This record gives sequence, structure tokens and C-alpha cells, in this order.
Amino acid sequence: AAGDEPLRTLDDARADDGLTHDITGAHALAHGLSVPQRTPEAAAALFWRISEGADFTFFEHYLADEAGHAQDFTAARTALDTFDAFLRAVAATRPSDARVLVCSDHGNVEDLSVRGHTVHAVPMLYFGPSAPEVASFTSVADVGRAVMRWLGAN
Repeated sequence: AAGDEPLRTLDDARADDGLTHDITGAHALAHGLSVPQRTPEAAAALFWRISEGADFTFFEHYLADEAGHAQDFTAARTALDTFDAFLRAVAATRPSDARVLVCSDHGNVEDLSVRGHTVHAVPMLYFGPSAPEVASFTSVADVGRAVMRWLGAN
């Protein structure tokens, strides 16, 4: 946990104070976990509520990666459709001073003919105040350095 803030847990998700890794709760419910089910849009609203007052909020979504390893087109499509709806809602309701950076640490789901990670370039999306340095990112290390600068931790 960073900044002395604990990472959110399933108990937080149950208390409407945290998100499940799958955004909607459907995957967690299918695996027998007791969590609320919500729409991607409701999850986006919760994301912004949780983020209020925080300098940095991190959300990890890995169902597309799991689908890629399983070479499961249907699961990949479901994961990507859900993430797309969530991200659209996050971007549409973003406070004007907030930065949203979406990236991956490796390729995978774009090539379901292989089970492992690919070396393809991965997309990066940025929504927020002007950040010219984003155009020059070439690796995940660039992302980390920029986030540290944005937080004033040079």
C-alpha cells in the first residue's frame, strides 16, 4: 500500500467502497464470491467517489490477460467490452483536473493464437490536463517516471 493507505479488499467492495477486478462483480460472483453486481457506469461513478481526495488511484483489470492466456475469444470480448464501457464512463465523468492513464505491461489478448505474452507494442490512453510528454512514451518505465513527476516525487 502506498502513502500508508491499505489496498482495497472484497470487504471494501461489499461496502461500496471498492471495486472488484472485473469491474461489474460478475466474474467474482461466478466464482462464488459475495460481492455486489454493478454496471460499468456505476463502477465508474464508484471509482471517482473512491478517488476523491487522493493524489493517486490505481485500478488493475486483468480479465483480458486471463482470456488471452486461455485463448478464449468469448471471454476476451466480454472483458474488453466491459472495460470499454467502464473506461468510457470514467473518461466522460472525469473531473477537469484529474488524469487518467490506461496502459498495459505487455501484449497478450491481441493475438489469441499464442498463450503467452507477446512483444507487440501496447496501446496507451491518456485523458486529462495537457501532458506533452505522453506522446513520447516508449515503455512502461516512461509511464512510471511521468506519474512520479505528476505527483511531485522527482
